[in-house]
Amino acid sequence: MFQFVSIGGDCQPAAQIRKHRVSTASHFFDWIGIPIQQTIELIENDFEGFLERQNMHPIFAGDGFYGIVDTRYRTDVRHEMEAFKLADIKRIQAMYALRSRWFREMLEPEEPPVYFVRLWGLRDGDENEDDARKLYAALRSRRRDVRLLYLHNDPTRGELIEGAFRSIYLPQTSNPYSWQGDDEAWRYVLKDFAVRVAGGHDEGFALPRPKQPNFASATTGDRQTT
Repeated sequence: MFQFVSIGGDCQPAAQIRKHRVSTASHFFDWIGIPIQQTIELIENDFEGFLERQNMHPIFAGDGFYGIVDTRYRTDVRHEMEAFKLADIKRIQAMYALRSRWFREMLEPEEPPVYFVRLWGLRDGDENEDDARKLYAALRSRRRDVRLLYLHNDPTRGELIEGAFRSIYLPQTSNPYSWQGDDEAWRYVLKDFAVRVAGGHDEGFALPRPKQPNFASATTGDRQTT
């Protein structure tokens, strides 16, 4: 029904979307760690300056290469670079240039409706709903029918549905902690809460009209092709 896409702040949403929803590609925010304020800034800047060489700082753990940090957007990339050599730098820059283009294309009106999923993390600082609403506004300014599911860490707050913006507490695993999160909690938020029909808010979940096929023909000599 919807295209679920992670919008950070770490790898957990992408991993869980792959478990509970159809996902056929790696998107821009799937495998990076980025604070919510820098997520908003990156979108508002149309991804300008991301992973520029002068902003790429390598991280080493002991004798091993651990990843990089984009110092402009405070973003860590750990999973898709094997070394900090020129070939690795060019490859990761090309990869994220392509993913930023895919992100823009998802926000075009002809594409299926997008349901973004954002998970609060420690890098976000003090948790509050205001940052999530700013992120939603940044997305909605580019496409009016986007959805945002915000998963926070405050168990005292109830489930919130406001049109195409929804937020809910997401418990994490403990003893031991798993970076992939709690499968049952994720199943509930992605398969139930996220798509639950709510009186007075259904307009935020209307599907677009199906695209009409283009049967425009081209003529080459005496032969017509369609």
